[in-house]
Formats: sequence, structure tokens, C-alpha cells
Amino acid sequence: MDQPKRGRGRPPKPPEERMEQRSIRLSLAHWAKIDANGGIDWLRGVIERAKAAIKPPADKT
Repeated sequence: MDQPKRGRGRPPKPPEERMEQRSIRLSLAHWAKIDANGGIDWLRGVIERAKAAIKPPADKT
């Protein structure tokens, strides 16, 4: 009777595979462009191909 209970729900993903939900505001034209080019998969590809900034942005304080 003392059987271990099975875990419920999805198992957690490793930290390098986790995604963080955020919200951005874009014009309708920008959203239409994203949708026309393949949606979120296209947008993720654009972000992955983008070059990283060489130096961090200047602090505005």
C-alpha cells in the first residue's frame, strides 16, 4: 500500500530549453509581416540569425 505516487503533469524542461513568456507591442503592419513570413517559427529564426551586440547598451541613468 505504500507505493510511491506517480508525478503528475509534464516533467520540467532543463534550463537551456525553458522559454520565458513576455509581451511586446507591434503595429498591425509588423504583426502582418510576421504572420506572412511564417509566424513565431520565422521570428525565432530571425532572432537566432541576428548577430549579438558587441558591447552592451549604455546605461541611461
